[in-house]
Amino acid sequence: QPHELRYHGWLGEGGYHAIEPTSLFVGLRLETLSVLADMGVAVKCAHGEVGMISPSEGTNGVSWEQHEIELALAPIEEAADALVLTQYALLNVAKQLHIAVSFAPMLLPGHAGSGLHQHLSVVRDNEHLAHVTDDGIMTDSTSWLVGGLLELGGALMCVGNRVEDSFLRLTQGK
Repeated sequence: QPHELRYHGWLGEGGYHAIEPTSLFVGLRLETLSVLADMGVAVKCAHGEVGMISPSEGTNGVSWEQHEIELALAPIEEAADALVLTQYALLNVAKQLHIAVSFAPMLLPGHAGSGLHQHLSVVRDNEHLAHVTDDGIMTDSTSWLVGGLLELGGALMCVGNRVEDSFLRLTQGK
């Protein structure tokens, strides 16, 4: 019974990439990956993340677990579609399995919620460019990317950080 599991030492939140039996909702993740494959959404990797929050930690008797589904790099329009399809698939599979899913940035003080983030890569002529030189200096193309992100940061925050918990999550030192 999952509610009897208690995590100590390395099995607690320190168990960053959790596996069975310490990862309780592997079935949800695997079924979602199957649905994503059927929809043509390319996934780079998927795993349990940050361990489980046990019912003894103020969760009203419910076990919580964070999972990561990392999508493959894709052009921005395809990446946006893949993100929405991933959330849609996850919500539907969870509903079938009678599991609640949240994309909230922080569910409980001191514990990470959804760390939804994007990976970026500068591509020219279908080739991913290096982001630093051999000397560890940022390349010109990467400097342009970072400069553009900084210039458009306000607009990006309106899209990606729609609730105040998006910013509160950063105060936990994570």
